[in-house]
Amino acid sequence: MKDEARDTPFMIGPGKSYIAKEPLGVVAVIGSWNFPLVTTISPLISAIAAGNVVLFKPSEFAPFCSVVFKRLFARYLDSSAF
Repeated sequence: MKDEARDTPFMIGPGKSYIAKEPLGVVAVIGSWNFPLVTTISPLISAIAAGNVVLFKPSEFAPFCSVVFKRLFARYLDSSAF
């Protein structure tokens, strides 16, 4: 968990660069009503790929998208993980 020092590019100027390792967390993905698939699937995939726990809430104004999400999750995700 110790910070890793990196070379600072000349264009950025004087300073220090390092990689700080942080523990994984919980991410809340709340869908919107106007673009429910795009605004929920993209952040959901990114958060899961980063190793986070995801709290997923689709919009209540897009009930058919909730049905699609349920079918996709049941088909492609491990049932012990969600």
